[in-house]
Amino acid sequence: MSDTPAGSPPRLFVSYSWTTPAYKDRVRDLAAELRSAWGLDIRLDQWHLRTGEDPYHFMEAEIVAADKVLIVSDAEYARKANGREGGAGTEAQILTPELYRQGGGDDAGGPLPKYAVAVTEYNDDGAACTPTFYGGRLYIDLTDPTRRAEKVEEIARWAHDRQLHVAPPVGGHPGFLENGPSTGTHGVRTRALAALAAARPDAVRAAEDYVDRLLDGLSAFAPRLTPDVHGNVRTEDVRTASLASVEALEDAVHEVEGVLVELARARLEERGHGVARRLLSGLFRYVQEGGQLTDGPRIANYQREVYRAVVPDLVRAAAAAFVRANDFEGVRALTATPYTPPDPGTGGRRRSVRDFPSLQPGIYDDFLRQRAPHIRQRRGSLFTEDELGQVDLLLLFASLRDGEDGRYTPRWWPDTLTGERVRYYGTTLPTFAQAESQAHLDRLARATNRSSDALLALIDRLDGQSAQDLHGSGIPRLQYSALTGRPHLGSRP
Repeated sequence: MSDTPAGSPPRLFVSYSWTTPAYKDRVRDLAAELRSAWGLDIRLDQWHLRTGEDPYHFMEAEIVAADKVLIVSDAEYARKANGREGGAGTEAQILTPELYRQGGGDDAGGPLPKYAVAVTEYNDDGAACTPTFYGGRLYIDLTDPTRRAEKVEEIARWAHDRQLHVAPPVGGHPGFLENGPSTGTHGVRTRALAALAAARPDAVRAAEDYVDRLLDGLSAFAPRLTPDVHGNVRTEDVRTASLASVEALEDAVHEVEGVLVELARARLEERGHGVARRLLSGLFRYVQEGGQLTDGPRIANYQREVYRAVVPDLVRAAAAAFVRANDFEGVRALTATPYTPPDPGTGGRRRSVRDFPSLQPGIYDDFLRQRAPHIRQRRGSLFTEDELGQVDLLLLFASLRDGEDGRYTPRWWPDTLTGERVRYYGTTLPTFAQAESQAHLDRLARATNRSSDALLALIDRLDGQSAQDLHGSGIPRLQYSALTGRPHLGSRP
């Protein structure tokens, strides 16, 4: 066993045959490169075996002291080792039992085997010249000069116990193993994340496949309610089932957030924006119909309430992912163009026109409206409160339209900035703080479908409205100037 101190360079003994002077030079050059360029304490007889010392004792001592032993094998080395001739034959006697005892590496990055062969020659039959005692173990091929750099690095990685390809950690249980409902997206989600992270040509298609599977799978989260003969359901049963569905759906939201973050990070521009719009378009089905309509219209009402409690979180997540990636055109793509989902009133035969705020129609069940935010907070999010708050404000701004009476008609309610969930009383939200730069302000304004001047005018008007005017228009009373850092917006180029 090696006595190399922790933190010291790995000690590597190079074993080879003195086939010719030129071959000795070739091995010495390899040893010099490994020592100087790859941080290895190379032990080589040409450097460390001194005049008058016993070469066999030197060899035995080095094999014992080394962390790694590299056998540079040509036809001559293989012949001597197999015939137990000379130094190679002695090494064969020492190494044969050692090789049988040595273990392989592990998937967690543990030590790689102590002994390895680097082949420098093939025989007339086209077989690598390796000693018989090495068996069928994998070897490093140094016969191709065009791949020498790659193979020298392979030797260095083996010596440092840093294999090039290491198995990733085993993931968590796929959703279908759990007792609760599952989106059934584990496989397509894994493929989508891998394709997006690697910027593969099929990344958009993989993301679309994930979205389509998700939209189908969300129906499994509808609360299961059994009405009595009169079509009624006990209030307590409704509340219990609805809260369980909201909790399960929030787990699904967390999963979707991860895909949306990778989608935005991939910077696929219009194609990536299209994937996010595909998701939002498919969500209209749930806020309009609920997940299941087979249990009658009254049950469908309860189911709609559950989805209405969660779907706005997916809208925020999509916008927050694009803002995190500084892709404000992505936010604009979500808010500027109406959606055309199937119209449930016609059984899906026709399509209706809906703006994005229609995905937040409101929850009529007071109990669920009060409890859903607490479930959401407990479950957590990949986005910070600042990220969600600033997105809610952007969505509010994007949804406001000038009414005929000159007042604004609100369409999106910023849940993360109102009621019990208020976190901001005088702090400028991060993306608005960056909008001191006129260039950033211009991009931010486009996310709200306005020019920068129009956005500034909107903030001034909202901040200047009286409490009575705000209450009458339904616009939330917020410190708009403080949240946006209004005095500093666009103050520098």
